[in-house]
Amino acid sequence: MPGFTRGVTTCCLVVLVLPVVLLGWFWFSLWHDGHVNERRERAAEASVLRLASRAARDTRRALAGSGPTGPEAVTGVLWRHTKAPVITYDAPHGTYTAARSWAVTYDRKGFLSAGPTQVEWCFTLVAHHAPGTGWTTRLTKRTRADCLASRLVDRDVVRARDVLASLPDELLTRAGVSRELAARGGQGQDVFAVRKVARERDRVSVTVRVRAGAGSDGPVARQCYRFTRPLARGEAPVAEPLARC
Repeated sequence: MPGFTRGVTTCCLVVLVLPVVLLGWFWFSLWHDGHVNERRERAAEASVLRLASRAARDTRRALAGSGPTGPEAVTGVLWRHTKAPVITYDAPHGTYTAARSWAVTYDRKGFLSAGPTQVEWCFTLVAHHAPGTGWTTRLTKRTRADCLASRLVDRDVVRARDVLASLPDELLTRAGVSRELAARGGQGQDVFAVRKVARERDRVSVTVRVRAGAGSDGPVARQCYRFTRPLARGEAPVAEPLARC
């Protein structure tokens, strides 16, 4: 009987202690995962900031080095170094504003929320040329909503590239491109406005104003793009933003 009593006592102690051990392990895991996720998130945020800062630095150097002054040339420099879907030109103030998001993905630990997690920040890069002082750039972090229209323009530009890549030669006219973009390219009839179609030897360039908005009360962005592709069907056009249509 004494042996039996000791066995029962031991089992009871195990039953009592095991939940405490498991609960302690659970809370320690939560605490540890939380600290790991916090470090990884901060590292991802730092990476996003480095990407945006590098784009701003490269843009400023390119503007100072090449000295472009025409709106199309300046817009081209901003496009090469930022890949911003929307680059607006404010002629009265002599400023150019590029809006886009940069994102970095990190692995999040946890029982219910583990897996790839994205840190995405919206930025605007404003470039200004003042007589006597040269080019200056200002990088500003914005809210996610401030880049929504820019992301929608980027989406519609991809749609337009897909449509233009598939068009046969006989449809590469202003009327033909307008009809195909309206039918297959976007949500609504006013997303794309074809301004010009020009043929140059074995290539064709199509100038399109892309309009994107987030609902009736949301932000709206308008950006002119030039799509250039060979006359031979199948190759995706090269798209680049323009200061003016």
